[in-house]
Amino acid sequence: MVTYAMINIDISKTKIPENTEAGYCVYMGTVDDVYDSHVYTIISDVSNRFQILQHRLCLKVKANFEDQPNKWNITIRTTDLDKAFFEKIFEFEILNANDPPKAAYLTPDTIPENSMINTTVGCFSGADDDPNQTLSFLLVNSNYKMFASYIENGQTCLKVAKDSNEKCPSEGGAYCLLNREKRKKRTVTVMARDDGNPRMKAYFDIHIHLSDVNDKPTEVVLDPSNIPEGVQPGNEVVAVVTKDEDIDQSHTYELINDPSGVFTIKDGKLIASRSFDYETEKLTEFTIDVKSTDNGENPLSVTSTIKFKIQDMNEVPYALQVTAENSPLSYENDEPKVRENANHVVIGTINVKDYDEGDWITLTLLDNADGRLELKNTICSSVGDVNVYCKGLLTTHSPFNYEIESSVTFSVQATDKAGLTKVINLTLEVVDFNDAASIKGIPPMSHDKEIVINIIDINEAPLDIQISKSQVAENSVNDVVVGNLTTIDPDNSGQTIQTFNYQLIDDGQGRFEIKGNTLQVKKSSEMCDNKPCILDYEQDKVVNIKVKVTDDGTPPLTLEKVMAISVTDVNDPPVIDIVGDTVPENSDADFEIGRYIYAMSVVYSF
Repeated sequence: MVTYAMINIDISKTKIPENTEAGYCVYMGTVDDVYDSHVYTIISDVSNRFQILQHRLCLKVKANFEDQPNKWNITIRTTDLDKAFFEKIFEFEILNANDPPKAAYLTPDTIPENSMINTTVGCFSGADDDPNQTLSFLLVNSNYKMFASYIENGQTCLKVAKDSNEKCPSEGGAYCLLNREKRKKRTVTVMARDDGNPRMKAYFDIHIHLSDVNDKPTEVVLDPSNIPEGVQPGNEVVAVVTKDEDIDQSHTYELINDPSGVFTIKDGKLIASRSFDYETEKLTEFTIDVKSTDNGENPLSVTSTIKFKIQDMNEVPYALQVTAENSPLSYENDEPKVRENANHVVIGTINVKDYDEGDWITLTLLDNADGRLELKNTICSSVGDVNVYCKGLLTTHSPFNYEIESSVTFSVQATDKAGLTKVINLTLEVVDFNDAASIKGIPPMSHDKEIVINIIDINEAPLDIQISKSQVAENSVNDVVVGNLTTIDPDNSGQTIQTFNYQLIDDGQGRFEIKGNTLQVKKSSEMCDNKPCILDYEQDKVVNIKVKVTDDGTPPLTLEKVMAISVTDVNDPPVIDIVGDTVPENSDADFEIGRYIYAMSVVYSF
């Protein structure tokens, strides 16, 4: 076998322009005496930029003049099929080209939130791979004109270009355009341009960060906005809450004003010295002034006037009991009795009350003694000062047998519209009754017994209101007694004597009042025909008043009556005036000086 020597290796190009992309290839060839196939390998490449793909020498990375070395030697070996090889050193060079700027910076890049117009953010600088380049900067996106650029000492700098509300420095928050709680950073776009040949440019997004500044609290509120009824004195009623953009802050509170004198604030909680009842105080509105101070580096405060009312809370029914009302037997409350063998009779009346106005209570037997008990005719109404008063009849559906069981336990549940319940557990006493004989007695015998039937009293409404005297002299002064009030009530005909409470529904334009059961004159604060209302016979011979009487029965019942109070005449002193009270000197006898004017018939004598 004859081996032919290889003479040379040729490469198509050894000078590579900067920024040539990875994958760019140059071609290699071998000169020898025969047409043989060759394999190429890289023996040495200190830059490690190239690789061999078949007969090509290709870049593995983008060509960068600034990456050293930019001129170096590569040793290439070519090997033929007979394993003979030839090596040659080639000098490669990266040709320099102007690169665009690679970075832009803003220093500093942070300003306090709430900054006002013309506040300087920082100045621009940049980086360029090409040494000794000078960069210039142009603001091309100013975040909706929020920022503007300006030149200072040869540098391009950035400042705030929009003005916030004049309250921004003191109040912060919504009054400020640069509000960190809304957006923590803003972004502008800057063009950086070098002075190379040709000049190159690049665009960069620059972030402007907002540092936190203490914002003033905006408002103090209650959570919830109204106070619940029924909270025991000294306990938390509601929470005091501050609206503040700085959500991680804590606040201290000071009660500046409380006309009611019942509230205090402790640890952010509103405390009351008494409890509240919606049903009697629902129209009452409370007002307090509260100061809240945050714990910022420079503490800020706000004072708010808070108005609130009492919130209705559903309350559990109360006073659930069974009474002997409508029962043929008498017994103490919650100790019901029924006669054995009695079928479809009333055992007693279930009574229950509820504080919640307009509520309705459903009465249910939780245990009906195997179907022998039932509830009927439940009705609810408002009676006196009781907002909800419900009654239902407890009856037998089938008879009880004393000889089998002398007592039966059962339960009654009262449920309001919201589902709150009250349960009472009761024991029904079965009263023994002589049962009929099973066979006829011979001879027939009998027994007579006198039976006392008790009539159970129920409260009846008053029938009439009377007054011992219904006349009063005109011009009577304050506290003059007119008469004493008495009430005719059917419940006073027996041993029980009821007491009564009197109230004036119509006080005759403020001229009368009731103290106890006494009607008396009162100095009126009202006006009658543009002058104070008094008892004037010439003006009103009769004054009508309306009196309401309430008895102390269960439940309390009332009666209203219009009563006419006669005003008796009293001789008023005459009132004399004269029109014309001067006379010229030297006037003759019978000269008319003036004419008398009088307010009532008067006989004049001279």
